[in-house]
Amino acid sequence: MKKAIQIQYDSDFETALKCAKNAGFRYVSLGFGSCKLFHNAGWEKHILHIEKLLEKYSLECIQTHLPYYDLLISAEIIDKDADKAMLRCIKGGAMLGAQWTAYHARTAVNDNCSPRKSMELAKTALTPLVNEAIAQNTGIAIENLPVFPDIYEMKFFTSDYEDLCELCDYFESENVGICWDFGHAHLMKNNQRKAIEYVGNRIRATHIHNNDQNSDGHFLPSTGTIDWKSVISPFKKFGYGGALTLEINYNADFALESFFRHAYECLEIIEKAGEPI
Repeated sequence: MKKAIQIQYDSDFETALKCAKNAGFRYVSLGFGSCKLFHNAGWEKHILHIEKLLEKYSLECIQTHLPYYDLLISAEIIDKDADKAMLRCIKGGAMLGAQWTAYHARTAVNDNCSPRKSMELAKTALTPLVNEAIAQNTGIAIENLPVFPDIYEMKFFTSDYEDLCELCDYFESENVGICWDFGHAHLMKNNQRKAIEYVGNRIRATHIHNNDQNSDGHFLPSTGTIDWKSVISPFKKFGYGGALTLEINYNADFALESFFRHAYECLEIIEKAGEPI
């Protein structure tokens, strides 16, 4: 499997790219989730700049992460600038060669997090994004969100993997799949192996990180309580052909070279873990 790491587009962007390259990575995911790049005119210049840096470090962009709304903003509340930014990000990712972009579905918070209402709103919100992805020959990978321990009263939409699959299947398109976030699934304290077997070949992208089920820590895979052998086996069973993509917290204050090397080694161990059933 291809091994990738998500790099945030921020002031440490080039430093992180260099460290990823030196650690052995050939593929990266670009994190645009919390930045305002695509809210502004002239975003294309940034894409050209990113393209040059990827070429400089011989790295390939395999996926991206779309900008997202704050999860506590109810899904019926629309920000036209935020929606435009997502459309631009899909185009920008396609310009960089990304095959998939991760997407956070929103929740009908003001309707007691109703799954049915959330589903209805999610279909409406996703339709223009899917159309743009099809036009750009790329894909939308809907991410499984968790119930966060610090706001356990909020059951965010797609934390139930059956809802996630229903939303994915609604579009009946090869350009729509699922980004399986292992850390988020671990927070649900369910049988993650069973969930992965249910979701199956809808999974087209991954977010790999770990936690202790008390917070969404985005730790290295070697820190936390996920049984990697158990959860990777189902991927090998249905023939997952996408990337194993780390979505871990890093900071320029860390010794990034050694941190990224250890991160790469973690993916090598995960890749070898588990056997087909």
